[in-house]
Amino acid sequence: SLDQVPCNLVEGDQRTYHPIGDKEHVWLAGSGKSDEGKRFCTLQVIVKCVNGDKEKLYAEQPSPEICFRGKGLRISQKELEAWHPNVWVRFQPSAWYDDETCLRYADERFPEISSDARKNRRESVLVLDNLHGQTTEEFKDELWKNSKTKVHLLPGGVTDLLQLIDAGFGHALKHQLGERHSEWMQLEGNLELWTKGMAMWEKRVHMTRMIAAAYDDACKNYDFE
Repeated sequence: SLDQVPCNLVEGDQRTYHPIGDKEHVWLAGSGKSDEGKRFCTLQVIVKCVNGDKEKLYAEQPSPEICFRGKGLRISQKELEAWHPNVWVRFQPSAWYDDETCLRYADERFPEISSDARKNRRESVLVLDNLHGQTTEEFKDELWKNSKTKVHLLPGGVTDLLQLIDAGFGHALKHQLGERHSEWMQLEGNLELWTKGMAMWEKRVHMTRMIAAAYDDACKNYDFE
């Protein structure tokens, strides 16, 4: 089951406020106009409908992927080395999975994701919504050619009911991501760092590390079966 989970660095309407009765959370205005109202990244989340050994990293689920906004042409070696090693990073100008990005995903990642099934001479089926890049013949052909995987598209308008990611694991993952980020914000100096402005490369590094930890937590606590 595969779906995209959009993420912004900022939620809300550029105000800092403290909800009445909430003694744990303070919502902060964004750290810069470049973050306001824009998709900073998209999480590409794919899960297998088996629980596996919950003591293993990511409960034997495929590693998470982040697509950042931009072209990724001037990434320093310092940033590359700082990304979490268990998170796949890619770039797209709008941080979105267009036709080309979906095709690259099928080519670059799916042979490894389906490798166990192919070793046992089994085919796989990938459950998807109707994002255009996931409906093209090129995408379907690429999945079958290298991964022996067939595509099953869900009916329109019912993704939140039938898709394992949408209101299920994706929701759990974003909750864990929020918890991890809140914990990080409470460490000495991080609140000022976040509100005064981090460099964009530092934000990307931060997200890879937050999503790695959140993904592990979510996998250990989610019943995929």
